[in-house]
Amino acid sequence: VWFGRLQLRGWIKVNTDGACMGSPDVGGCGGIFRTCKSFVKACFTDSIRQVSAFKAELIASSLAINYA
Repeated sequence: VWFGRLQLRGWIKVNTDGACMGSPDVGGCGGIFRTCKSFVKACFTDSIRQVSAFKAELIASSLAINYA
């Protein structure tokens, strides 16, 4: 994790995203876990039925917390 120019060693960063085709419609979400040196540790994806874009984002965040 970078805070300005300070790199925190031993930390893992997660980036998540969620999207859907319509509102509500079929959607999906995913995320990627990276080390402080940008090496990929893990990633995940999931498809979701009848979801809004906001809910897809929330589900992605929830899954990232559960996997962590």
